[in-house]
Amino acid sequence: EAKSDEPKTVSYRQMTMLQQLRRSKGGEARWTAFCKAAGRSSADIVSTLPAAFVEDFLLDPNNQDIQLLKTFVESQKLGPVKVPQRSEMDDLEEELGGFMSSSRYGLVKSEDWHQEEKRLHVECVQEHISKDSENMARWTRFCLQDWVDPDDEESQAVRDEMGMRSELGQGRKTALEAWYHVESGKPVPGQKRKYG
Repeated sequence: EAKSDEPKTVSYRQMTMLQQLRRSKGGEARWTAFCKAAGRSSADIVSTLPAAFVEDFLLDPNNQDIQLLKTFVESQKLGPVKVPQRSEMDDLEEELGGFMSSSRYGLVKSEDWHQEEKRLHVECVQEHISKDSENMARWTRFCLQDWVDPDDEESQAVRDEMGMRSELGQGRKTALEAWYHVESGKPVPGQKRKYG
């Protein structure tokens, strides 16, 4: 049997992952730059793109969400990735404008702190996957198959519960239908007759 020379098309999972990444902060700009570098348009219909092209974007740690990066680092036992403490960052802090900002609720992590956290996680993942092909295979499997976004998992749980509720209601009669059955002398469906 001859194999087709046509490139594999993008899967539904890849399309949804790409859609989520493009919605994230800076995601659309990264996708546009990625497409432009490859001589493509970011306006192309994703389902028509070759799977390998979309996978290249999805597998670049720079394009991934911090939660996915953290989960992968933990799952591979790569050790904690921590943003250096204030005293270690005096020079860098001046450059970046500070890692902490205050609000009426007290000190909160600034945007610079979050960017530094992501940069450190990206470096950690890149170093790990560049060591050998086994690590790269784990990263690929994790990104494209194993990862389930907690937000998506939560919304799926809500959809499942709503589906169960609608199934429970199926087959039930309305109050008007039940009254009509009683008035006409017919037993209400689902109830046993008391007599005879």
